[in-house]
Amino acid sequence: MSRSDPNSDLGSQMCRNVIVAGRRTSIRMEQIYWQELQSAVEREGWPMNEIVSMVDLRRGSTNLTAALRVFIICYMQGSPSSRSEGSDGSPDDGDGSGSPGGRRPCPGRIARALDVVGPPRRSTKS
Repeated sequence: MSRSDPNSDLGSQMCRNVIVAGRRTSIRMEQIYWQELQSAVEREGWPMNEIVSMVDLRRGSTNLTAALRVFIICYMQGSPSSRSEGSDGSPDDGDGSGSPGGRRPCPGRIARALDVVGPPRRSTKS
């Protein structure tokens, strides 16, 4: 690919700061993953930090970057519609089990991708 090709840098890594469960952290991923994560954020109307925090809750012993890559690929393989839909075309809101603080139901496409990342961790706080 030539230098003028806008897709030539999609494999290069870039570092971004995100807030995960209220704490700032840096994540280094290839630009193509950042683009796809941003597309999911825009499509679903969820803040990036909230989606990353949900992945963090499900990742187990896997590092966060690897878990995000799995989430992004699984999300991309979900329904091709602009919003997650059930078989009747109505929104599929899932069960909300991945949403930090239980603020709102998790859309089906996000919930399905999170299920591949892993089960939600249970809080150890009393």
